[in-house]
Amino acid sequence: MLTAGLDLQDKWSRICVLRESGEVLEESRVATTPEGLRCRFGGLSRARVALEAGAHSHWVRRVLEECGHEALVANTAKVRLISRNDSETNGPSSYAARSTARQS
Repeated sequence: MLTAGLDLQDKWSRICVLRESGEVLEESRVATTPEGLRCRFGGLSRARVALEAGAHSHWVRRVLEECGHEALVANTAKVRLISRNDSETNGPSSYAARSTARQS
């Protein structure tokens, strides 16, 4: 399965698509509109697409799923909390990790 990252912006969004091997297949931009996303992702082999939670993420997720892709919306505040905590305890970072895992 292909993996893609989508950096959502108001007018144009950046896309990076990786092969299963991790090799970059494509780096480009796409119009941040339902039509633009359908045009770009409609012909792409099934992919897991990660995007950051934000103003556009709800409708973008629906469009990606309509095109047959798995869309993962990441709450970067929780991901950053995990990456910044060096503690090995069962404190707030483990709670954030569980919450983040449930969202994906």
